Amino acid sequence: MTNVIYVDKLLAVNLFIGVLMLLSASKICGIHIKRRGLIAGSLLSSVSSLLIFLPGESVSLSILLRIAAVTVIVYCSFFPQSLKSFFKSVGAFLTVNLIFAGIVLAIKFSLYPGVYFINGTVYFDISALMLVILSAFCYGVICLGEHLTAKRTQKNDKLEIEVSFRGKAVKTDALLDSGSSLKESFSGRPVIVSELKSVAGLLEPFELSFFKEDYLNAKVPDSIKSSVRLIPYKAIGTEGLLPSFKADKVTSRYKGKEYTAEGVYIGVVTKELSTGEYRAIANKMLFE
Repeated sequence: MTNVIYVDKLLAVNLFIGVLMLLSASKICGIHIKRRGLIAGSLLSSVSSLLIFLPGESVSLSILLRIAAVTVIVYCSFFPQSLKSFFKSVGAFLTVNLIFAGIVLAIKFSLYPGVYFINGTVYFDISALMLVILSAFCYGVICLGEHLTAKRTQKNDKLEIEVSFRGKAVKTDALLDSGSSLKESFSGRPVIVSELKSVAGLLEPFELSFFKEDYLNAKVPDSIKSSVRLIPYKAIGTEGLLPSFKADKVTSRYKGKEYTAEGVYIGVVTKELSTGEYRAIANKMLFE
């Protein structure tokens, strides 16, 4: 008996499955997935389901295309900042795929014979009503994930900080992370992690290029050599050295009070720390 596969149903089902697998992979590897990454990754995952139409004898071609698909999906979903983070994301995504494949095969052989697993792609021969139910379920999972993430964020507080350096000052919104204890190893001074564009006004163009380039091998400009440090850090899913400079003064406004700290280091990152809610991450050592 020949099975008829409808492309629209194939793409829709694998779009929903892609969302669930990316959210699951995000939890496994401990790397936050942004909404735009989730959308891009699930769309790419849906498109990659068209590999189901490859001839069965094209094993080598199928493997190569799937490796390419996984690479693109993971990169566009998680935007890994290092090779280690990339491989960790790939491992989590493949683990989720293997678990899901096992569940699908179990359903196929025991509960619902209308499930097909062809060329590594899942196809559900289901009605429009079931698609609606599946859509509602996926939407509920996404909302629940966002709700839990929002609750974790609410445990932290927002504050405004003003960073002064060589007679210049910039203001930005920061997240006060109660779980952070990042500090400069030798002096023990606290470190504020900031997006580069938020503190760009404190630095000269040729100094900015140091933080944008391969700072591990680049020469530190003489003008900031005395204040620059590479500070070791470790976070969920990643670790490394954070290029930082020592600010003259940091003034923070928190819950109606103003605090001033000297010798605070500003760790610079080129990626966005949030979707606009804050541009820096501080810890409570600022108030000690």
